[in-house]
Amino acid sequence: MVDTNGAGDAVASGFLFGWPAGEPPHRCGLHGAVAGAYACTVPSTQTDSVSRDELLLLVAELESTTSTPRSVHVGAVEGLA
Repeated sequence: MVDTNGAGDAVASGFLFGWPAGEPPHRCGLHGAVAGAYACTVPSTQTDSVSRDELLLLVAELESTTSTPRSVHVGAVEGLA
């Protein structure tokens, strides 16, 4: 990690990259996580962002190495209904 400045903005941007396109929430979250992690690799004095193609590639790599998330109904989680 080089600098966390801008990581939150990158997470929001990554999430919102997928949301209007109808991506499921877990994939939007992955977009956000990848963009936020990438932002932490760049000093705050530099302007650099992950490209669309690189973002999609990194998310696809993560999805291929992790199990598919299950949908959980919020009311089914104790204390959240």
